[in-house]
Amino acid sequence: MLNDTLLGFSTLAETATENSLVVWINEYFGPVASDGKTFDQMQVYLDNREKVLTSVGIPRRSPDTFGENIRQMRERKLTFDEAIRTSNFYVVEKSRLYRVRADVFRQLEQKSFA
Repeated sequence: MLNDTLLGFSTLAETATENSLVVWINEYFGPVASDGKTFDQMQVYLDNREKVLTSVGIPRRSPDTFGENIRQMRERKLTFDEAIRTSNFYVVEKSRLYRVRADVFRQLEQKSFA
């Protein structure tokens, strides 16, 4: 899985211009690390770092709760706002979605392009 992700990044970076990529470090399947190196220490990143504008971390959360709610939201093709406003989710599920959205948006707002 990680090798596929790194290959995908490398392929995108081949045609990307400087400071044009936003890398999403998604830990859904576990830490984005290999041989004790985080993504920003891996050779594929080092070879293409001038093309990366910024990165956003998505920490691993319980796949049985947070993961399931995100899956349902995506299957229904809803944005976070739509999912939080709809009656298709219970209050506790909406709370989880709100927390994920808040975490991602907080990171995005701290980036220089925001």
